[in-house]
Amino acid sequence: MGVAVVGVGGAGQSIAKALANKYRFADVYAMSDVKNFYNFFEFKDLGKAIRTLEAYDSIILTAGMGGRGGEYLLKLAERLNNVVAIFLCKPFRIERQRVRKSERQLLQLSFFEGKIFVKKLDELIDRMPDATLSEALEIFDDEIASVIAEFIKN
Repeated sequence: MGVAVVGVGGAGQSIAKALANKYRFADVYAMSDVKNFYNFFEFKDLGKAIRTLEAYDSIILTAGMGGRGGEYLLKLAERLNNVVAIFLCKPFRIERQRVRKSERQLLQLSFFEGKIFVKKLDELIDRMPDATLSEALEIFDDEIASVIAEFIKN
């Protein structure tokens, strides 16, 4: 049935939204506890999401790690056999607890070696020191959406 991109949690949902706003060659879904998207699953609807996503030939997952989005991305990755790539954001290094949790989550994804692409939010500070946080995050989301789009095209 083609390709679906699933943004999980707040960061994943923002990336999915950026992708949906620019590109039309994949179905885009979001999974979170705050509905901010058309094709949406609540975290509690994990089973329904899996049944829907199993019908696709290829699934691409994206999320920010270190929180609930990362936890639900793990659940999707473990249960879906059609995941072809995972695009992740690591938290800012000052978010020490989330950084530690993200490291544990990444270890649990080791069976996807070669299919995982990780960007660090700390890059924003280095690359855009004068931008506001919301401006930098919007640019970051657009960049990841563009990388996902290139991955799908190839």
